[in-house]
Amino acid sequence: MAPGVLITPGLFREFSRANLVVFVEAINPFDSTIRNVFLHSVEDKQDATTVAARGKLEDMPNGDRFIVLEHGRRYQGIPGTPDYRVVEFESLGRRIEANEVRALPTSTKAIPTATLVVAPGRVERAELFWRISVPVSALVLTLLAVPLAYVNPRMGRSFNLVAAAFLYMLYSNCLNIVQSLIAQGRLELWAGLLLPHVIALLIVVLLFRHQLSVSGLFARTSQRAAADPAPSSA
Repeated sequence: MAPGVLITPGLFREFSRANLVVFVEAINPFDSTIRNVFLHSVEDKQDATTVAARGKLEDMPNGDRFIVLEHGRRYQGIPGTPDYRVVEFESLGRRIEANEVRALPTSTKAIPTATLVVAPGRVERAELFWRISVPVSALVLTLLAVPLAYVNPRMGRSFNLVAAAFLYMLYSNCLNIVQSLIAQGRLELWAGLLLPHVIALLIVVLLFRHQLSVSGLFARTSQRAAADPAPSSA
């Protein structure tokens, strides 16, 4: 990847790990030279602003990425205070991205599942919860479709469609809420996996039981039990 891909001309780009904000007016994609550069950072609890007419983006042999400024000026501190400094320089380099940061995926969605399993971070656990929940919810929804496919002539077909849409939205929103709670550290992964899916499975069981009772299976069983004469006592 070319160094210039990191920065878009005319837009501010924040590098949070380097505690740095970079603005570049123009980039030459052929030699990675840049023009009219602005850097801002906070160092030793003081604002530091660096400006330069030109510079260059460079990749070091160890993989670190630097922005090297030429013939610029650096302002540090609060104007009007004794510790305010203005320094002119011929060349100044600033690391904007470390090699270990570059090796990390840009999004948790790009992290392999095997890595998520051993990752201790809350965001990683939330992503792992979602990846496990997708196939589980697909199975639960498939089971849920079976009792909802039964049409009661008294209620009509539209009632089941509305009920199915409501249960799906409720289930999906619950999964999103649980994922958010895990990412915030307010809920453990194992609890998050059990809570919504077990409740959904209980609803499926209740719907199956209701369908069997309406179809007469349970009713026939109870009628047979009532029809059998009770043993007479001597």
